[in-house]
Amino acid sequence: KFDNFSRSFVDILAAQQTPEGSQWYQGTADAVRQNMRYFLERPFEFYLILSGDQLYRMDFRSLLHQHIRSDAEITLATKPVKRDQVAEFGIMLSGEDRQITRFVEKPKEAKVLDEMKMDRALLAAIG
Repeated sequence: KFDNFSRSFVDILAAQQTPEGSQWYQGTADAVRQNMRYFLERPFEFYLILSGDQLYRMDFRSLLHQHIRSDAEITLATKPVKRDQVAEFGIMLSGEDRQITRFVEKPKEAKVLDEMKMDRALLAAIG
């Protein structure tokens, strides 16, 4: 719990194997899927899910406010990566409406990379 004035808290869910899931996590989305029972046990209005292999020094309030303003079911924070880095990440393609249209995990094929290239005008529009 952060303080006596909010209901916010940090809960760390370590990687685990259970009778329901004997395989280690196959990425962040799979980790969320395998831990859904914890989300269902505590039905809070909002969750902020962060990868455990990253360091964060951010104020997530603006992300939460944008999520609420847009009445989104899910909000993802992403950033563009250079072509020589994409093989290390899952990358996504989104349209002008910022809706995700495609996701590829650690692509290596040049054809896929060309298809996933972000439009420069859209990149400039979102900063």
